[in-house]
Amino acid sequence: MGVIPLMVNLRGKKVVVVGGGQIAERRVNRLVEGDADVEVISPDVTSDLQALNRNKQIRWFQKWFSPEDTADAFLVVAASDDTTVNQAVVQTAPQNCLINSVQEAEEGNVQFPTQFKRGRLSISVSTNGASPTLASTIKENLGHQYDERYEEYVDFLYDARQLIKQSSLSPNERKDLLKRLVAEDFFDREKQQHMLAYIQSQ
Repeated sequence: MGVIPLMVNLRGKKVVVVGGGQIAERRVNRLVEGDADVEVISPDVTSDLQALNRNKQIRWFQKWFSPEDTADAFLVVAASDDTTVNQAVVQTAPQNCLINSVQEAEEGNVQFPTQFKRGRLSISVSTNGASPTLASTIKENLGHQYDERYEEYVDFLYDARQLIKQSSLSPNERKDLLKRLVAEDFFDREKQQHMLAYIQSQ
């Protein structure tokens, strides 16, 4: 299966999740984080999904799946505990929509990699369905390497880059400075402030 990693903006996009169990809940939570317009199709859902529905963060349709449920969907997630239902979701999904199948990754055209975030920093790991356990292990190891300090650090890098783009520095000077920001230790807040002040003066 020829897959490539992509970051997709789902804000306001219609996403239909078929299923209401724990796996569906994990998918929905990721989608809600991305500001997607989420509809859940399932006779029953977890208590957390019920809470999201009550808070109007998602719309839950308490029913069995039917093909018209996925009409106009940008992304369809087949997350039912019933293999037959998941197959029906995949087979009847709109031709040009994105499809994620939680049971058999190769049946869809989109995968949800295991992921963790440190503010603006997002790190994802995928084994293309070969071993979710290995992906989780690698994620855990990377989580220790890229700890909570990176949240503030990446914010600093963002602010610095915006200032550099507005500066009078030459293209080569900008490139060298951007390299310096990641080559040296700028985790110290005071050092970050000094560097931002320096860039502003250019």
